[in-house]
Amino acid sequence: GLSLLKFLFMIIELLKNFNYYFSFFICSFLIILKFIFKKDRINYVIISILILFIFFLQAIIISYLQYLAFKNPLGKFLLPPYQPINYFLGYISYHYFKDLFLRLISGLINLLIVISLNFLFKYSLFYSEEYKIIFLSSILLSFPLNILILPLGFLIITMFHLKNLIFNKTSMLEKISLKDYWLFICFFLIIINIMAINNIILKADNFFNFMP
Repeated sequence: GLSLLKFLFMIIELLKNFNYYFSFFICSFLIILKFIFKKDRINYVIISILILFIFFLQAIIISYLQYLAFKNPLGKFLLPPYQPINYFLGYISYHYFKDLFLRLISGLINLLIVISLNFLFKYSLFYSEEYKIIFLSSILLSFPLNILILPLGFLIITMFHLKNLIFNKTSMLEKISLKDYWLFICFFLIIINIMAINNIILKADNFFNFMP
């Protein structure tokens, strides 16, 4: 009935925002683990794989709930045999799998950039552990915020270099690593991510409240 349909859409809306708060939890947990409990041996590769799996599972569950929601007397015309199956697959791909795809692609692009830069500068820019942290940070953020990780990191490195050059009289060629800062950059961007999505939701609510 109508109450079941409303319930399904409410669950779908809640699950659609799950990844933002899950990312906040994971990033906070890693920061506490690394800097408060001093755990240096963190397997970022396994954690990244688990995060991607959970996000994929989230998309599968929402897609199934969307299918159930479409099976109402009106929505059934959006499903086979009234519409080709490609319509529904295209719908869930765009609305529920696109975010995961963009997170993964952005993470791989960021990883390729840091590996290439490190190779060009004879492995003097990044430690190997930073590859894993940067990829993990990229998949914790939605697009396009995850493409800001590297520019923001390079800006911080430049500021550190300028500070050292002015106050400590050190060379601009001295290596400055952000190995211990990438997670904090990620955390800062996750906060912006959550604020942005909440602002969008708030605007949507206001729009429907003023509808005649």
